[in-house]
Amino acid sequence: MKFPMEIWLAENLYIKKMKKIFVLICSVVLFASCEKTEESITAFEKATVTDCEGNEYVTVKIGDQWWMAENLRCTKYAPESPQAGKTIALSGSTVVFTPYRVAISATTNSIVGGVNHSINLTAEHRAKIGNLYNWAAALGLENGQVDTVFVEKQQGICPTGWHIPTDEEWTILTNYIAKKGGGKYKTVTGWFDNNKPTENDAAFAVLPAGYSQARSVKNLGFSANFVSATNSDIRGSFCRSLTYKSEVAGRYIEVKSYATSVRCVKDN
Repeated sequence: MKFPMEIWLAENLYIKKMKKIFVLICSVVLFASCEKTEESITAFEKATVTDCEGNEYVTVKIGDQWWMAENLRCTKYAPESPQAGKTIALSGSTVVFTPYRVAISATTNSIVGGVNHSINLTAEHRAKIGNLYNWAAALGLENGQVDTVFVEKQQGICPTGWHIPTDEEWTILTNYIAKKGGGKYKTVTGWFDNNKPTENDAAFAVLPAGYSQARSVKNLGFSANFVSATNSDIRGSFCRSLTYKSEVAGRYIEVKSYATSVRCVKDN
């Protein structure tokens, strides 16, 4: 026969034992949950795509979308494009909506206000930084088409099977990354001051190519700016931008005559 004290001790030991088992089970579940979340954020499928000039680009699947993980470097339209075979001229025209590109891969420095924004860009970065394209060049338009409102996908300067992303497709990308607790788009190095280097969770590998205005490159090493196929009005289109201080891709309206980087998205 057990005395009340013995019963109390036995029950107390049993309760403590069950608490330990409960804590152990919770720890295992929490650890497994964290492992699963980390995998879902960082494990992105990758492939490659080649443009009509033979340039090869890394591509990455983010959510249900396939994106180029490098800036476009092509200077010709693909054979399947309405502008097939045409070469995009280097910047030099004074006509606002004349299609043009700006080659910045070989640029050594960009001095803006006495600050060298491109000091952290290495030769490897410059080889992948790509060209800058104004809206007409990116979309493959003639001068009279710059006020067009597109309702279908536009291949533009992209390789066959790929197209210039719409504002909606950019939003799908940024929302997906935000839901995964990310917001990390940029390369770890190459940015002005290398301010708070990221882990580049999205494998999007954004480099600070800046933009071109009035036939000169601005903010090289300081910001990244990307075109969309979506009009805001006759002179502007919706774009995405990152600066060396930001981990969030901002949405803004860019003047169509300015030249920005191109990232193509795969056709569904």
